[in-house]
Amino acid sequence: MIASTELGFAERSHRGRVWDPSQGSHPHAKHGGMAFDKDLVALLACPKCHQSLRLTNDDAGFVCEACRLMYPIEDGIPNFLVEEAKPLNP
Repeated sequence: MIASTELGFAERSHRGRVWDPSQGSHPHAKHGGMAFDKDLVALLACPKCHQSLRLTNDDAGFVCEACRLMYPIEDGIPNFLVEEAKPLNP
């Protein structure tokens, strides 16, 4: 459920608490980004080849071993645009 605020949008959690972006980090934020649920990550697929993705050790992005591409996480938001994916070093 999303609630609107004067500043834009606030997120209402399943416990009914409201998070307002003007109040600082999101309660689930991890090092400036969102913490990703391992079960959810297991469901993600590469947008190019549809193989499974893995989260990098430093949470910098999602890696497709088949395509040798990394989809970066920018400000806590995964960028799954194939054109903006970063090639992995051989």
